[in-house]
Amino acid sequence: MGLLFTSGCKQTAKVHDLDKEIISWIVDDIAFPLPPPPPIGSGETVIPNKLVDSLSRIKLRVAINPVMDTALDDLNRGLPEEYNQILEQDTLKTKYLLDLKGISSKKGHSLMLVDTMKLRKPMAFDDFDLLFYFSRIRYNADYTKAVFSLGVSRSRLWGYGSIYCLERDKGIWAYDTIIPTNIW
Repeated sequence: MGLLFTSGCKQTAKVHDLDKEIISWIVDDIAFPLPPPPPIGSGETVIPNKLVDSLSRIKLRVAINPVMDTALDDLNRGLPEEYNQILEQDTLKTKYLLDLKGISSKKGHSLMLVDTMKLRKPMAFDDFDLLFYFSRIRYNADYTKAVFSLGVSRSRLWGYGSIYCLERDKGIWAYDTIIPTNIW
């Protein structure tokens, strides 16, 4: 498992400590293995609790794309007004995660940076189970609200994207609004 770093003359802005906190929290909340399909003809649609418990113990290899692009600028439709205001006030440049310092998984998932554009080969998911694409994470003035987009891929043909609006209360982040944007 290797790390792939971005370099060159791209403009970078410091990644905020809260970005690292949110990325760590989101990875732990979203990274889970898919359950096996039910037996053919069984008609089962509910995953048994015993299987859910065993799946929650599986450690995944999670890749994070280091380019925190600005794609969120075009996706502000349907956001609650206070989050639209965050987008309007934000002036930060595009960010790049140069390393994983401060980003970790409390659930024990293995994290790596993978820039799929620099791999120069088809994304085969041989080295990782999930790939996360974060936009820049933007905050209100007192850092109690955050908004960002996130794409999560399980393979070249299976993934989804959403806009996440978070609220922080007493140091703990929670979902306020999640707006699905696409599925592939």
